[in-house]
Amino acid sequence: MNIGTLKRDKAQLVVLRGWDPNGTTKRETVAPLASGVKIKSGQVCYLSWNSTLGIEEFKLGCAGLATPHIAKYDWDDTMIAGSGLFSALSCADAYELQTPYYAAGTYLYNTYLTFDSTTGDVKPTTADVASDITTTVLGQVSKNNGIINVASSTSNVTPDANGAVNVLQFKTVYLRIDTAGS
Repeated sequence: MNIGTLKRDKAQLVVLRGWDPNGTTKRETVAPLASGVKIKSGQVCYLSWNSTLGIEEFKLGCAGLATPHIAKYDWDDTMIAGSGLFSALSCADAYELQTPYYAAGTYLYNTYLTFDSTTGDVKPTTADVASDITTTVLGQVSKNNGIINVASSTSNVTPDANGAVNVLQFKTVYLRIDTAGS
């Protein structure tokens, strides 16, 4: 008897390396979501201080000098709804991840990555990180051609028109904005 399968529009975040659920040295951050914010697994998010409530809350994208994070679960996941707390991995730690949330662009091996502050998508950057950091870098492409079709191993995602379920594979490498210009 086939009861049915819940299909997702995009794959969930996959942590390939670096996260140990029993470890105490990784930067998994847990905090509530800001009111009305909807973040999906694999999107870029950050902690923002809510002075009215006196707490930090997750918001989509990233702003100012905040440390970018990658969402582990969807905003409406039953674990999130039950606890009221959202979970994300800090890009300041060493992870290798696969996310379906990436902007159009060229993703060659070792390309530095940043984010779209509005959509929470990861995107390539042309910043010269050796001499002048003008943007926050959250990672580097860790697979040749970075974009991977995982349709054969992901049965709960509706494939695109070409039958593909594409994700971007990258390692977190967090470099903060140089506001002093030095």
